[in-house]
Amino acid sequence: MPNILNALFALTSIHNTMRGRYKRYWDYWAMCILLLCTASPQITVVQAAPIAVEAEYQVSMNGMTIATLHEHFSVQQNKYQSFSELRPSGLLAIVKPNPIQVTSVGLVLRTGLQPLQFEGGIGEAESKRVSAQFDWKTLTLQITHNGRSEQLVLSAGLQDRLSVMYQFLYLSPAQVANLSFEMTNGRNVETYHYQLGPDQEIDTPLGKLHVLHLVRQRPNNEPVVEVWLAKDQQLMPVKMRIIERNGSRYEQLISRLKLQL
Repeated sequence: MPNILNALFALTSIHNTMRGRYKRYWDYWAMCILLLCTASPQITVVQAAPIAVEAEYQVSMNGMTIATLHEHFSVQQNKYQSFSELRPSGLLAIVKPNPIQVTSVGLVLRTGLQPLQFEGGIGEAESKRVSAQFDWKTLTLQITHNGRSEQLVLSAGLQDRLSVMYQFLYLSPAQVANLSFEMTNGRNVETYHYQLGPDQEIDTPLGKLHVLHLVRQRPNNEPVVEVWLAKDQQLMPVKMRIIERNGSRYEQLISRLKLQL
């Protein structure tokens, strides 16, 4: 019984700060799996990308499962659409039942994805939603958050935090050795740097997978972020780990994957 009460107390604390935690979780996930080097925006696609992806991940905090993440990505002609839903599970669903939903739509170019519209949040309340509109003709980015809008300069190769997750489908392993990229989460635009570590083999519900291991280069003692990309599954991200400054550990592990080539 004490363990359950402790768990409920911990989950109530999570509930009180979940808006910020959800935001950071999504941002870190998008940060660490963009495989587009914006310093070279004219990079050429070298592999045939899937036309559809369905994926499911189990999300845990300090070893306890707290959510399931469902991902869908599809391409028709030269347009893509993607949808992601983070749905709380177990005890967390009691105190935070509403899922986070994120969508991104845009074009597929020879260099990969070019987002046009991004939206995300919890429910319909404007205070809990963010969005980004990409105007590539005028090079203007309009972001909306907390019910306010602002315009920024739209830089070449910029991705949103969902399209960023599928840009890797258009690149080769050699192109992910040293990553520097820009991304918007609907609130701001930031630049991130990642380096490639030694190849590894990890255990997953899909079996043993040979993976590439990316590690974020941490500025100002930022949280540790690692991501593992499956070499035999189009470089699909299959595991991610975030260790915050206070020691809290978040992990995301693939539990189901379907690629349509």
